[in-house]
Amino acid sequence: MTKRIFANRFGLIALLSLFASTAAYAANPAATPVIVTNTTAQPVPVVGIIKDSDAPARKPFQSHKYFSVPAGSSSGVVLTTVPANQRIVLEEVSGYCSNVAGIANIQFFTAQNGTQGIQFLPEDFVSKKSAATSMRLYGNPGETLYMGATNTGGLAGGCSLSVAGYYVDLP
Repeated sequence: MTKRIFANRFGLIALLSLFASTAAYAANPAATPVIVTNTTAQPVPVVGIIKDSDAPARKPFQSHKYFSVPAGSSSGVVLTTVPANQRIVLEEVSGYCSNVAGIANIQFFTAQNGTQGIQFLPEDFVSKKSAATSMRLYGNPGETLYMGATNTGGLAGGCSLSVAGYYVDLP
């Protein structure tokens, strides 16, 4: 029986001394320098740095057009055709339509394949309020940028719209 009590007390003392020694070292860790010896062929990976790699290739683009929209029909205007070796990125459209009951849109199309991309504008554009909205619409070389509206109302109207974005050089 005494051997068991002795073993329990010895084990308890050993366990307490272990906890005390780890707590003492954890509170004051020793400062040690870290030396990285990677070669230029194997650089240290860097995570969390944001780099906008196409920024130097950006060329601003903006255009404003007004077009009439007769009652009960659709109308629009061509803004540009994307040049060879370029891509256009539209980021914002603003403007308004007056006396137009229907929808307004911005789209890219090609003569061979029809509509490639389309962005329908919020209802604010055709409800006699000026409006602006962010967008992300891409046009590839040879595609034509067109903005238009459909007027389902009985009055002739018109739209005044502006777009802004940028061109990017393609490899």
